[in-house]
Amino acid sequence: MNLIQDRWIPVRRKSGALERIAPWQVTDRHSEDPFVGLAAPRPDFNGALIQFLIGILQTTCAPLNVFEWKGKLASPPSSEELHKAFTTVAMAFDLDGDGPRFMQDLTLVNELADKESVKLANEIGQLLIEAPGVQALEKNKDLFIKRAQTKRLCPFCAATALFTLQTNAPAGGQGNRMGIRGKSSVISGGGPLTTLVLGKTLWATCWLNVLEKNDFLSSTAADARKLLQSDRFSWLAPTRTSEGGRATTPNDCHPDQVYWAMPRRIRLIFDEPPIAACDICGEKENGAESCTYLAKNLGTNFEGPWKHPLTPYFITADGTPGALHPKPGGIGYRHWLGMVVSNASGKGRKEPARTVARYLRDGEEDLQLWAFGYDMANMKARSWQESTMPLLECPAQFIGVYSTHITGLVSAADLASIELLAQVKKALFRTGAEVRGDLSFVTYRFWQETEAPFYGNVHRLRDALIAGSEVDSILVEWHRILVSHAEHIFDDLSQNGSFDAADPKRIATAWRDLRQSLHGRKMKETLGLPFEKLREKRVRARRRKDADPES
Repeated sequence: MNLIQDRWIPVRRKSGALERIAPWQVTDRHSEDPFVGLAAPRPDFNGALIQFLIGILQTTCAPLNVFEWKGKLASPPSSEELHKAFTTVAMAFDLDGDGPRFMQDLTLVNELADKESVKLANEIGQLLIEAPGVQALEKNKDLFIKRAQTKRLCPFCAATALFTLQTNAPAGGQGNRMGIRGKSSVISGGGPLTTLVLGKTLWATCWLNVLEKNDFLSSTAADARKLLQSDRFSWLAPTRTSEGGRATTPNDCHPDQVYWAMPRRIRLIFDEPPIAACDICGEKENGAESCTYLAKNLGTNFEGPWKHPLTPYFITADGTPGALHPKPGGIGYRHWLGMVVSNASGKGRKEPARTVARYLRDGEEDLQLWAFGYDMANMKARSWQESTMPLLECPAQFIGVYSTHITGLVSAADLASIELLAQVKKALFRTGAEVRGDLSFVTYRFWQETEAPFYGNVHRLRDALIAGSEVDSILVEWHRILVSHAEHIFDDLSQNGSFDAADPKRIATAWRDLRQSLHGRKMKETLGLPFEKLREKRVRARRRKDADPES
């Protein structure tokens, strides 16, 4: 099976028809019935497959300038043109056979030949990131995700599972290396957060996240002209292992390896054509079936200033980059800073993925941001996080002030959510009392309830800047929304009887402190509003309430 030539990627057309295509067919019948999305049986597979397609395009078809980028976005190349370009690297994308295999260690079988390989083989289901680890199995802790749920994979799903693991590659213990985006001196251990500009067709989504050639190559110190094909696709040669503490930096690889990094040493073992169906997609007619795989630790150890084009980063004061990772509670507008606009603090700054930053600079219409990744903890997948949110195009001359105001909106919401949680705790628990349980649902609820109004105000803010209108009224309205939701949630949680021994005096004191904080000078400074404007707003609101007590 060859992952360039064969049809293995599940996709959905605009008409709703489902198909499997080879990568070069992504523009097939684009003007009549285009593909609008991937249709894999798992969301993490969709996340991996879109990165696979983007990586192939970046590797073989990178535009020379922004004019070519915009031109092919509007008028996609034909399937024949893509086939010709992709075929130049097809020899690196064989999934099986005796020679080099896609994302698989070249020499692993020979190294393990004298060690009873059968005993070293792993069940194919262990390729899935959420599968219980060795320790969980030994201690019978696989309570929620049970062992041996996936015993059979068709080659399509085996290829996707393999790429999903290699491109995310979270901490694996026992010398199992993390991927390029999984480890840095700043943040480590989690699955990377991927953020993509989401187009209206599958081709648009892929091409919107391909960088111009010189822009892409500028991200590395390595001279691509002097490197071999095996420096681009590391599985074409013996693995550059981390034995003896050897690290692999951007100087040691072709720049394309950010898409094709292979941190884990794995070799799939294929059986004869099976009768049973694939445990993931249900497919029965795909020929060979992958049942097990060999693995060995101390694969490639990626160190240094790696920066993946599809991931937002935190940059420390000394310039060290660390990929951002998903956190509990989902992905929402509270993560806007860093995912969409840069945000600086005393410790460093968060900056968007390079492809997102480029679109905000050169894009010509409002689209969506697609963010996803595994929330990991101690080598365990807690959840798969995925979300879409508006991505607003803003003319270059307004980006600076626009970003400043957006930072104020999100920071004000963060300030309100922190104060809300603090005062809810104060209302419900005695000073010094041990607070048991997780109260994070308070802030999650606040962020969720204010998300739709946030996007509405962001649209209004952008449009006001372009029209040359004043924006203070938008900032004042956002403040009103934050106050209203915080007060409502406080009232609901402190007076609904869900907590025992509620003290009216504590509740009254916490309510007063919440009000003072929400209307205080720090909130004004965060929003960038004169304190008098908020005071005037508060007086007008009180007068309206006095005139109509039921309002």
